[in-house]
Amino acid sequence: DAASKYYRYHDRNGNKKASAIIDHLLFGYTTLDEEINRAFTKQKGYIYLFQSEAGLLKIGFSTNYKNRLKQLSRWDGELKPLKIVEANLRTELALHRELKKYSVRGGEWYPSTAKEVLLSKLEGCQKS
Repeated sequence: DAASKYYRYHDRNGNKKASAIIDHLLFGYTTLDEEINRAFTKQKGYIYLFQSEAGLLKIGFSTNYKNRLKQLSRWDGELKPLKIVEANLRTELALHRELKKYSVRGGEWYPSTAKEVLLSKLEGCQKS
């Protein structure tokens, strides 16, 4: 079947991590949800809050927030970092779900009127 072919392909090409995950799924040791959950929890990096020249606020996740700042500045003009918090990807996704009612422009951007709420939520991430 397809899963077995995928397993053999990755095994031949030295991708032991993918092979282990496929093993766990094929033999029922874990579920796909558990594997996804594990991946999001392990992904360490930074949640950042940047502000654009227009006043919009951007919350995102990156393992290298300085590079991300440079990338975004190319598209959205000069951005100013307001807050950087060490966290994992799961925390960032939960934060976006919690702040959804404030979001504009694709879900990761927020109006300047939400600045205090965003800073407060990021403070909470820092303490957890």
